[in-house]
Amino acid sequence: MKRWNLTHNDERRNKRVDAFLKAVSEVCKQHGLSISHEDRHGAFVIEETDEDNLEWLNAAHDGTATTQNVRKK
Repeated sequence: MKRWNLTHNDERRNKRVDAFLKAVSEVCKQHGLSISHEDRHGAFVIEETDEDNLEWLNAAHDGTATTQNVRKK
């Protein structure tokens, strides 16, 4: 998946970030919980499993400086 990379200020792929977010989503489903955010500002909120929360989390920006990213063509 391509996502916005804050370090490089462009859209890139990062398999490491994708794997991390997939693992977090799996843990959420395992526990019947999901991570949300208070009005998308402020503190994180743990809620019952919600597919919208999982989709929102999966759309996270990439703030890593990895050199394994591939630029969008």
